[in-house]
Amino acid sequence: MSERKKGGRPSLGESKKTQEVTVFFSKREYELLTAKASAVNLSIQDYLRELVVKGYVKNIDTPEQQEVKRQLIGLSNNVNQLAKLAHINGMKTMHKQVEGILDEIDELLKKYKK
Repeated sequence: MSERKKGGRPSLGESKKTQEVTVFFSKREYELLTAKASAVNLSIQDYLRELVVKGYVKNIDTPEQQEVKRQLIGLSNNVNQLAKLAHINGMKTMHKQVEGILDEIDELLKKYKK
């Protein structure tokens, strides 16, 4: 008779976190830690873990870059709508609108690279 498979999530094995460390901070140190962790959108635990493992925590996106990404997402919705209209009306009628959106995307990408 074959063994019946259990349902659910597979075992974490070696990656399971079993060791606990207690550290005390002054009020100022804790505020600084909280601010740094939230600046990179990580919990305090994840921030400290990454700091210990890598020696640094890199903030990938500045608030300005996050705003540019939000605008790019909005533009992608416009591109999808234009693609649908181009299929319905033909590409020649959509040419000017497509060029305008492509110019906007180019400008946003230039801002994002800065």
